[in-house]
Amino acid sequence: MKNYLVWLTLVISVAATSCKKEKEDANVKPQPDANSVTQAEDNNDMKGESDQANTDITDAIGNFSTINGRLAATQANEICGCTVDSVGQKTIRLSYDGVTPCGNPSRTRAGKITFTLVNGNRWSQQGAVLNILFDNYKVVHLEKQKSWNFNGTKTLKNVRGTNWIGFLARTDSLLYQERARNMVVKINNTFDVTYNIARTTTWKSAQAANPNRNFIQFSAMGDTTIDGLPNIDTWGTSRFQQTFTNQYLSRLVSNTYCLVWRPVAGEIQHKSNGNTITLKFGVNEAGQTDTRACAYGWKVNWLTNNGVQGEKIISY
Repeated sequence: MKNYLVWLTLVISVAATSCKKEKEDANVKPQPDANSVTQAEDNNDMKGESDQANTDITDAIGNFSTINGRLAATQANEICGCTVDSVGQKTIRLSYDGVTPCGNPSRTRAGKITFTLVNGNRWSQQGAVLNILFDNYKVVHLEKQKSWNFNGTKTLKNVRGTNWIGFLARTDSLLYQERARNMVVKINNTFDVTYNIARTTTWKSAQAANPNRNFIQFSAMGDTTIDGLPNIDTWGTSRFQQTFTNQYLSRLVSNTYCLVWRPVAGEIQHKSNGNTITLKFGVNEAGQTDTRACAYGWKVNWLTNNGVQGEKIISY
């Protein structure tokens, strides 16, 4: 899996920056509550980094036949700035050096992630579960000089099992369920966020008609209910010590054909302190659903706790 939510960090940042540039007069719609925008950005940053950790974990599993279900590793998977060690028959530890710049946007990572197969004999089996421990896992985005330090545990479940033949033949998909409770994330070495996760992710192989090429389609959905709101995927207490929820109004869909940070569909709503920010992805220049293979951009709507509304359309 690739980091499918890096684009969320970027697009929220663009929205906040664009809003600051507009003048406050009768012809300009008032802007969303600043704390709510920051909370939405924090939430999507944390989701992106949590997903990147999942990528490292699945890459590391490929190197160890005791967990991956193969007779032997077919190819050693390297992880940037990371040493991978087996510390038990079903336990692997990732140790990050904290200095090597990795990815785009460039970032360093420090600390450790240790994961253990706690259910099933192999990760490829249906119902297999990984228990994942974050021990001062710190990510620093070098350009923004923003950091996130994760401490706590989460689980990743292989819901249907792995059928690689069916996946490549486009007759089967991969389904994972992710859970975390009361993970603590420190932002910029200053602000503590309590972070909970409940979502499922699906990957399937697809083929573009023109040009004729294979690609991977990704979709995600929150799968719990909080305060009567269904399809919540993250919730907790923000840096401002305000409770928040992040709800999927429709399934988020992206693919490697249009690039994973340019979703073709999906709607997510962030709520906190009576403010609501709604992100609709896969729209055209007019803010309507884009019927082209790859969409123009996304639309943000806000409703503040005193009834002020606004809207902005932004290209990818």
